[in-house]
Amino acid sequence: MIVISDTTPIITLSKIKRLDLLQKLFGKIMIPQAVYNGLTSSTQFRDEADAVNKAEYIEKVLDNKIPR
Repeated sequence: MIVISDTTPIITLSKIKRLDLLQKLFGKIMIPQAVYNGLTSSTQFRDEADAVNKAEYIEKVLDNKIPR
């Protein structure tokens, strides 16, 4: 199953220290480059961006490379 996430579940699960639930439920997660840019462009989401960078199961993909 291919799962593509936007910022809301990533931010919410990161805040409660349960980003790992995405992996447990779905395995590999893809996030569009625009989502990653949104997380990393604001200091407000620094911790969440760090969590995404450390999560080996989250793959950043270019927006035009997302499977349809």
